[in-house]
Amino acid sequence: MSEETNQSNQSYQEEPKSSFNWKWILYGAVGVYFVSKMFSGGGEEKDYYEEKLTEMTGGLVTHVKEMSAENFKITDEEYVEAREDSRIIASFKDGAIDTFTLEEATLTETTGRTSGMRSVLYGGLMGYMMGKNMSRRPSSGVYADKKTFDRVQSKTGTKVANRATTRTVKRPSSSKKGYGSGKSTRSYGG
Repeated sequence: MSEETNQSNQSYQEEPKSSFNWKWILYGAVGVYFVSKMFSGGGEEKDYYEEKLTEMTGGLVTHVKEMSAENFKITDEEYVEAREDSRIIASFKDGAIDTFTLEEATLTETTGRTSGMRSVLYGGLMGYMMGKNMSRRPSSGVYADKKTFDRVQSKTGTKVANRATTRTVKRPSSSKKGYGSGKSTRSYGG
């Protein structure tokens, strides 16, 4: 019997062994997967984030006056029910008065007679209609004086805030990342 046992042991040992063990590859892959999930927060990252936007529902009529060459100040802002009725009424130093629609004011060139007007409009309540975020307050420096600023804010500013709507929008998460998070095709140096 010992001969038979020896022969069976020899035949078992003589079988070719695989030098590569696939089960260790499988264990390694599963381990890498779990470790990567552990360090990346354990969940899948959303492709978007939600943001609340507050938007005006009505419109504005903004009066601006040219104080000196190309230096405009807001003298009044009035709330109007329809956005289409928004206007900018500009009084120039030479006595001329021009009326612009919101589209015309947004497209106004930065040269010529109205070159300083766009930044003044953006700094006031009209800026909300030109794309400024409603969480940013109007700048008192774009108004004719402190009294005008206070009056407009208490009267028109209150109406704008009370009649604004808030909605939630989804934005791509890549746009939320900060400075330097995107890939650049430019390089520095020579």
